Formats: sequence, C-alpha cells, structure tokens
Amino acid sequence: MRVFVVLGMHRSGTSLLANFLNAAGVYMGNDFGRADEFNAEGYWESTHIVGEHEKILAKLKYTWDTPVFMIDRQRLRDAGIEEMKRSLIGKVRSELAAGNGVWGFKDPRTLSLLPLWNEIFDEVGAEPSYVLSIRHPGSVAASLARRDGMPLPQAYLLWLAANMNALFHAGSSLRAIVDYDLWLDAGLEQSRTLVRGLDLPWNLSDEKLAEASASVVNPGLRHHRSERPETHCEIVDRFYSLLVSAASSGKIPEEAFELTSRVAGAGSILGISGDFVAEHAAMIVERDKRIRRYRRKLKLAGAGCGILAAFLLLSLLVR
Repeated sequence: MRVFVVLGMHRSGTSLLANFLNAAGVYMGNDFGRADEFNAEGYWESTHIVGEHEKILAKLKYTWDTPVFMIDRQRLRDAGIEEMKRSLIGKVRSELAAGNGVWGFKDPRTLSLLPLWNEIFDEVGAEPSYVLSIRHPGSVAASLARRDGMPLPQAYLLWLAANMNALFHAGSSLRAIVDYDLWLDAGLEQSRTLVRGLDLPWNLSDEKLAEASASVVNPGLRHHRSERPETHCEIVDRFYSLLVSAASSGKIPEEAFELTSRVAGAGSILGISGDFVAEHAAMIVERDKRIRRYRRKLKLAGAGCGILAAFLLLSLLVR
C-alpha cells in the first residue's frame, strides 16, 4: 500500500500538485473543501484531515500560521491527541481501500505533524511517498500578506520552518521536490521529474504526461512572482537556492540537510521553538491589529521584535 503525500508551505502550489497527481491517476479522495477567490481551482484538501489537523494543532496551542520547527514525537504524545490519531488512521485505511491500495492527500499543516504521520503509516503498514512543492519565499509572503495580512518576517519564518520540517522528518521518503514556477514555465519537464521520483505503479507516456500537465497548469493563476531573489534573511535565501537546485537536478544537496540539522540542534539554544514563535507571533498580530485600527494612515506596520530576533539568530547559522 502506498500513500502519496503532497507537502509544501501554504501558497506554494500544493493544490496544483495534488490536482496533477489526480490527473495522473492517483486516487486523491473526494471530501474536498470548496474553491474560493484565493484558489479558483480548489484546494484539494480533505475536510476530514484538515479538521483533525486543526484539533491537534489546537491541543499543541498552535495555529496553521505558527512556525513549528522540527516538533518531536514525544511532544505529540504528551498533547493528548490519541482520539484524533485514531480518526486519521481510520481515514487512511478507508481511503486506501477505496483506492485499491493507492491514495494521495495534501494539507500544508501536515508539515508541522510529520512525526505523527510517520507513526500512522507504520501502524497501517503503508509506504509514504512524500513530494515537496516549493515556491519563492518572496512570492509566498506576498500572497499571505494579500490573503491574511501576515507580516513578512512571520511569513518567511513560517516558510523556513515548513520546508525544513520536510527534509528533517520525511528523510529518504521524500521522493521529489518540484518548483511551482517551473510548473508554470515548463510543466512537462516538472511532470517527468515528479513521475521519475515517485515511481508511480503504472506507466505514463509523455503524451499522457503532457495532457495531465496541460489540464491543471494555468499560468493566469500566478498572482505573485518575486522579481528579486533577496528576502533580506540570509538563511531563507540560501535554503531556497538549495531547494531550487534539488528541484532542477532531482537530487537534494547535502548542504540542505546539514543546514536543517544545524537549525534543529540549535533550536533550544536560540529559542526558536514553536512556543516561542507562537507567543511572539500572537503578540505581533494583536499589535498590528491595533496599529491598523487606530493608525490607518500608516503604510507599513512594524515587523515585530520577537520574530526579527529569531531571524537574526538564525542567520548566524549560515555564517
């Protein structure tokens, strides 16, 4: 039994990737939430899985926009989430049965909860095949600012945590990395890279790949594309360049794993745990609401000392 799990930061093309897998023949379930103005083609997210993820994050005192760096299994066990875990196990079993042993799903929240999902797959006896969709952090931040009013530093830190979690927890089960912009610029090439990495249990000719790619790739849906590579955070810029290299070559540079391990090892010292970020992010959000409410004439709200401090500390790791 195989489960194809679409990973990726919010606003990074995960819906497009899930849509492609469906077009390529992977059963993706049928309990999807509705499309909206921010994703006209639909999110391709199971309402059941999203609901259970939200409950688990609430138990951990997190939300979807909390940058959670490399959470461990013990923290998840201590959170009292057994009921939600059993519910997800039941979902996996029912979907694998419906898909004759092959199923796929996506939800960006999965990246914060990968240790839990690895336990679930072990218990069910399913082989996970993770695929990571990446997008320029500047484009992601612009999209989140437009949709949610998220401060740029919070968006960059969330981007970094999400993508590092993929490398840290997925390990050898991370079969492919695809670049959202390459999907839109060279869809057939990205399709070939993805299919090779995932080793789908059926053959797809170039003609079928081209049809699947053309059916889901709509360049008009790209609302933000960063023209400048700099995010003014060295570790974000460097990590993005490493992921782009992996997407184009099909091989993840060793430096990407080394950098992820260094951040994981330094987390307790630097104070970049989820609790730290959650506390400061909540303060920033509330402060920014007050600024917008009482000082509408301001063009730009401040970034927030807590998250900026985390960035400064993180940047030391790449020196």
